[in-house]
Amino acid sequence: MDEPIKRTDLNPYDTEEVHEGCGLIDGPGTHKESYHCNACGAMAEEIQRLTRQNIQLTETSTRLQDLSRLDPLTEVLNRRGFQEVLTRECQYAQREGRHFIVLLIDLDNFKQINDNMGYDAGDFVLKEVSRRLCSKLRATDYVARIGGDEFMLLLPKTMPAEGAEVAQKIRMAVSETILWRTGTITVTISIGLAIVKNPIRSINELLAKTHVALVKSKEAGKNQVAFDSKEEEERWQKRQAFARGLDLLRQGEDLLVVWQPIVRLDTSQIIGYEFFSRSPLSGFEMPDDFFHLASEANMLPFLDRLCFEKCVQSTLPFNPSLQHHINLFPTTLLAMPVEDLLNVLPVDRPTRNYCIELSERWFVGNTVEFVKAVHRLRAEGLLIAVDDVGFGHTFLESLILLNPDRIKIDAMCTNGIAKNETKRHALERLLKIIGTLGSEIMVKGVESEEDIVILREMGVQFGQGHFFKIPVNPA
Repeated sequence: MDEPIKRTDLNPYDTEEVHEGCGLIDGPGTHKESYHCNACGAMAEEIQRLTRQNIQLTETSTRLQDLSRLDPLTEVLNRRGFQEVLTRECQYAQREGRHFIVLLIDLDNFKQINDNMGYDAGDFVLKEVSRRLCSKLRATDYVARIGGDEFMLLLPKTMPAEGAEVAQKIRMAVSETILWRTGTITVTISIGLAIVKNPIRSINELLAKTHVALVKSKEAGKNQVAFDSKEEEERWQKRQAFARGLDLLRQGEDLLVVWQPIVRLDTSQIIGYEFFSRSPLSGFEMPDDFFHLASEANMLPFLDRLCFEKCVQSTLPFNPSLQHHINLFPTTLLAMPVEDLLNVLPVDRPTRNYCIELSERWFVGNTVEFVKAVHRLRAEGLLIAVDDVGFGHTFLESLILLNPDRIKIDAMCTNGIAKNETKRHALERLLKIIGTLGSEIMVKGVESEEDIVILREMGVQFGQGHFFKIPVNPA
């Protein structure tokens, strides 16, 4: 056994002997018994006490640091805290090549609340507005109070349209009545929205950028959302107008249908008409516009089916022996039962007189189910045409699988072909490829007699375009 040593750092009246290094003592009566010495116990307690103090100091320091970053009234970020967030998010955005959205919010007529109801009411309103702001944001968004009644919000990884939607939700949430003691308070806010694409060093720079939009909001009558970018504001206004019109479109209100003749090129005989949908909404009249936004609103199949029904109804005044071409999105065939489309067709007319046009631009990945749906339509007697061939990359495999009755070549391949030798040679090669399928060939974009002569020589059977008639409303 090791020789015990005397501890000189212990209480002088403590004569217990301690083993060096191992912390054991020679207990009374036997050297085989081991006990913790008083010194080691005291040392352990001291270590525990110091550890607890260190934890408490760390927690206190963290709380103080947090308090230095927070507004004491509303408990959202203050200017210092928001500056840290701004610096960090600018670095992230620059590194990842993206932008973020900032909203500058000012309470309308807030001074009247303080003057008429007192500062207690004003403080209560500020706290309630802060709560409502936070309730409409994601966990990754930031809220700061940067002035008396001004707040600033930072929305990372947010597109302008998304930021505008958030701003509108916030505006409506804040405008709800606030209960105050025995009465109520009504508050509105004006919001300036800015898109931050380049690094901004300070809140003052950000204020300068967003304040322009905030002033626009105030000048528009307050309780508004305004953009710092005219282009983005116009785009948002168009989206808002379309959103208001979607309710009308859901019921088919004011949905328009126009038609254009399809002509046999060798005899100039009209063999049928193509029917197109048009929206009554200003700025969204053309299909590419209103169908695109309908797609963003997740209602493309519904709207497409509604347009299909309207087009079918518009065919009824026409000679039943003529061909009626109506467009459908391939996604619509996948989104709803084929029977829903068949039930729209009139029972007193042969289905063979209806031709469903499917744009090659919108062909989807689920080829098997898509082909099944097309074959189901063909089994009911409808003709199938593939539209917009040659618009981009033509997929010969899809054409082979669908085996369409007609192939319609896009206008960009044919318009002005009489004066464009390069375009003429490209069309000749395309016609050789698709000619092996045995489908009837149609072209769009016929603008002149000279074009017709060239197309006839190439063996194109049918055509349509402004040369014959621009799309008009049958009414």
